[in-house]
Amino acid sequence: MKILIIGGGELGNHVLQVLVSMHQCTVIEKNEEKCQLLVDMYPHIQVICGSGSDSSILERARCREQDIVVAMSNHDEVNLVVATLAKYDFGVKQVIARMNEKEHEWLFSSINGVDETINQTQLLVSGMIQVLHSALTTYKYD
Repeated sequence: MKILIIGGGELGNHVLQVLVSMHQCTVIEKNEEKCQLLVDMYPHIQVICGSGSDSSILERARCREQDIVVAMSNHDEVNLVVATLAKYDFGVKQVIARMNEKEHEWLFSSINGVDETINQTQLLVSGMIQVLHSALTTYKYD
């Protein structure tokens, strides 16, 4: 499967660690130092230094040929532009976008090209509740 990841920071790197052995991954990252780190860590994948919200950069990344685009930058605006371009200009079937700010939730919809939203706050809270629930059920009262 061909996967295009927008945002090669810490989160993008963790996602790459899981996906890179099983899928053909391409990464777009704006920060040149992070691009170089990704090239050093993953010499067999394509790393493009530039903005994922730039359609010429998406063209260079062969966005049209991707099965999935994952917009996971730290900026909701960038993720929404990427999602819209990927879905409507490049015809990508599956677009996943990271949402950083709760007040932007209404924007992360299919009308803006987003098929699935990753809400990091919601994931963190769900994880914490699971851990707390597990701890409370195994806690021995003295």
